Amino acid sequence: MLFSNCRATNLVPMLLAMCCWAATTLAANANEQSFKSLCGLGALDVPGFTSAQPAFVPPPSYPSEAEDNWSEGWAMLEYAISSDGAVRGITVVDALGQSDFIASTVKAVESWRYKPATRNGLAVEQSLYQLSVLFRLRGPRREANHEQFIRQYNRSRLLLQGKRYDEAIAIMEDAFKARLNLYETTMGSFMLAIAYAQKGDWQRALFHIRHAVIEDGAYLEKSLRVIAFASQVELEVRQGNLAEAKCAFHQLRTIDSPSALGESKAAKMIATIDATLSNPKPLVTSATLATHPLLESAAVWRHQMFRPKFSFAEINGEVKSFRLACAGGSQEASVNLKTQWNVPSQSGRCLLRVEGETGATFRLIEEH
Repeated sequence: MLFSNCRATNLVPMLLAMCCWAATTLAANANEQSFKSLCGLGALDVPGFTSAQPAFVPPPSYPSEAEDNWSEGWAMLEYAISSDGAVRGITVVDALGQSDFIASTVKAVESWRYKPATRNGLAVEQSLYQLSVLFRLRGPRREANHEQFIRQYNRSRLLLQGKRYDEAIAIMEDAFKARLNLYETTMGSFMLAIAYAQKGDWQRALFHIRHAVIEDGAYLEKSLRVIAFASQVELEVRQGNLAEAKCAFHQLRTIDSPSALGESKAAKMIATIDATLSNPKPLVTSATLATHPLLESAAVWRHQMFRPKFSFAEINGEVKSFRLACAGGSQEASVNLKTQWNVPSQSGRCLLRVEGETGATFRLIEEH
């Protein structure tokens, strides 16, 4: 069974129909990227610092059950690389697909070795390294090949058109329990993002739109990428994720015409962000701790830092601790309302990871 004979269909705002394809070759590809190039937001600017480089990084094994079921996966990891080139402190930040993809990724990365980072010629630890891993089927096209998913997708699409959002969400989320390829998961994620946005559940909408655009939107229908990245800009802004909003806008600019972007809502949002970041007043971000449906981990909130000093305010619920990881250093501490911490100087871009109870809220205050 195919989707409407591959004809275009209407959704809120738009989705395209999908067709079947046959996979031919399997490969697990590790797509490395140092944190210095994250989101195209600029190079790591640490005087005398050179990032770690891969030395022995064999790809993860493709799970046999996934191969049998023509399914694919993706995972985003962060870890440190010690001064002797060993990997430590692996954290799975995000993932798509079944848990065996994650297990295979972690097992492989644990054995990897790097040429260590250096500072002024001496080997040092790189406290923050980011990596995405793809498990993908190679074939002529990226389209749907699981009949049950096709049926559920079409049913969910019709319900969404009829504004029966809860029913559409329930069917699509049930579809994600099966083994799927990346085309199916990104298209399904796009649909869920639209449905949750229509309900005003911005946090879940953001969760799914991020999955729709993994790997720069490579697995989403081309005609949907502008819509997806523009939606991500708005959703990131709603959640106070300024760096991520700029990242999404950067990707949007690579696929949209500059003249169209000049008057776009996304461009105006980014102009507001730039004005906010250039303002010397304290930068205040509201945060909510949340768990990842696929990952067995504590509730977390992640944030790319903009300013050299930070503190916490208006804590509601249990907010336990934080880890500030930078390419050139890291620190950990319990969260409290009295202390103001300093981001290590000459440490490069830094990510703040806050852990605690699901649903706990707080405000992060960044100052010069």
